[in-house]
Amino acid sequence: MGYRSDVLFVLKKDDKIAKEINRYELWISNEGAGSVKKRLDGAFDKVSEEDEWFEWFLSSSKWYSGVGYEDVGWVETLMDWLDSESLEDYYQFIRVGENLEDNESRGWLCAYQIVRRLERCD
Repeated sequence: MGYRSDVLFVLKKDDKIAKEINRYELWISNEGAGSVKKRLDGAFDKVSEEDEWFEWFLSSSKWYSGVGYEDVGWVETLMDWLDSESLEDYYQFIRVGENLEDNESRGWLCAYQIVRRLERCD
């Protein structure tokens, strides 16, 4: 089975980030407008749209960098680019691993937080 993580990527709905994403799409490929959303839709198993942001969620996934995990590398490259363009306020990435201390977070948008708590077994 292997080690699994839950992964969330959130992108703020905003004219500035939309313009920058369009610029990124032209820079990375010839796929054209909408290619970033298509790639994110393909990398995650649940996609939703809220009033203020888009959300992509992947449950119980093997989230590793490297060969065989091209979607992971693609999402990490996108986040690296967002960081290099000072767009950290427009996205949030959270990966929650199986171990309590195995969590990863990037971006400064605060749409979600990690909460671990005890619940009574009935």
